[in-house]
Amino acid sequence: MWPLGLQTGRIGRGVAPQPVTARGVAGVPIANVEVWQVEGQASEHPALAVLGDRDRATVELFDIDEGRAVWRTTCDGSVIGPVGGSVLCRGDAAISALALADGKPAWKHAGRFARREGGHVALFDGDGITVLDATSGAELGHEALPAGDTFAGSCDGEVYATTPRHDLVRLGAVKWTTSLVAERLECSGDAVIVEAGGSLVAVTRFLGKQLGRIDNVRDVWPAVEKAESVFQTTLQNGNPVIHPAVTLLNAALLERTGGDFLFYEEGVTESVGRLIEAVDRERVAIARALGVTILSEPALGVRHGYMLEENYSTGYSTAPGFLGIAAQSQLDHRYLTEDVGYSLTFLSDLATRLSVPTPVMDAVITIASVVLARDFRAEAVRTVTTLGLDGLSPQQLAAL
Repeated sequence: MWPLGLQTGRIGRGVAPQPVTARGVAGVPIANVEVWQVEGQASEHPALAVLGDRDRATVELFDIDEGRAVWRTTCDGSVIGPVGGSVLCRGDAAISALALADGKPAWKHAGRFARREGGHVALFDGDGITVLDATSGAELGHEALPAGDTFAGSCDGEVYATTPRHDLVRLGAVKWTTSLVAERLECSGDAVIVEAGGSLVAVTRFLGKQLGRIDNVRDVWPAVEKAESVFQTTLQNGNPVIHPAVTLLNAALLERTGGDFLFYEEGVTESVGRLIEAVDRERVAIARALGVTILSEPALGVRHGYMLEENYSTGYSTAPGFLGIAAQSQLDHRYLTEDVGYSLTFLSDLATRLSVPTPVMDAVITIASVVLARDFRAEAVRTVTTLGLDGLSPQQLAAL
């Protein structure tokens, strides 16, 4: 499997990556690869892909036609992906860019990654949002983000936010508010196209006037994609990644208040996010061992439009799609009984058969069993055996 994601432009012969020691760049071959196809305007190479190693922060530009690496370097942090003429990297407190043409450092800016769109990148910078040109790093705009507002998107340096009342507002000198629960927005000439509640609404960028709308868009958008296999849909399920982690790390608050808090907005913090991420990494490792392609949980949320940030903490606590969701009233709830009892126990069993270590998943299963005074492993309601899959090879499982 070598997924290229959305295919645009000339793809060439689609030669799969070869071992880099024999194909132009010395060093250990990239493992745990994430691939982004890019157009070849940055050099003489007409069909290119950026390959990023999620574990080692290694990034390379790959010539698809020739099946060789053009350049390889190390990202300052984790690889976000190509935007404009750069490959963006996310560090602890800054975003940096590598020039797509030669892999050399292009620019660096303090702040936390918020979103990439078009040829721009938006950062959480101090008390507001800064929008940069992804190629040059030039600042296109900066606006303070009022307390309680959630960043919704940007257009050519303009910054848009969602208010606590779920209105869309343009920030800055030209400020307006319109009654829309924006799930996603994109620039289109003098308007922004806002996806809101199953409709597309055109709003003027200068006045905020709603020009027109198309309803029931979700009924005709090609939102459904053909999956590679049953296991791709199974492993892409994010519920067992999120729900048990947030529930267990908020167990005392949940029991003391009867669930009187917002599950995502108040229940997900940096430390909770680290547990979610650890479980997610193990889920992705299981998929990789099967040769099945899945997205990280935050990446899927951003792709679907209910999350705005591709991270494991504020990505959830500020996600428009999770606003106002209350916590469950007790621990004995499907967030543990189903997402641990059926999902995590199955994933752990599958991982054991694939020789994939899952110490964090195993710990979550154990702690959930203790707090609910039951043994989810012994119950074994969903395992490889109970599904009748004993004896199948990884290749046979992936083909289901």
